[in-house]
Amino acid sequence: MKEQEVLSKIPKRKGNGLTRRYGVFGLSLGENLYNKLDTYCNKKNITKSGLIKLLLNNYLEDKNV
Repeated sequence: MKEQEVLSKIPKRKGNGLTRRYGVFGLSLGENLYNKLDTYCNKKNITKSGLIKLLLNNYLEDKNV
């Protein structure tokens, strides 16, 4: 999947309250990976959770889960 294709599927930053309904999934990325993710998402004006959810969903669909 190409970067532009991924970015076009992620909603721009805005609060939607889904965490109140579906909960929070704790994920420890470590300092280096977190900083890379944060920098990238800020540069593209997307949420970290949006990117992670899209990539995870695409991976699971690819594996027919």
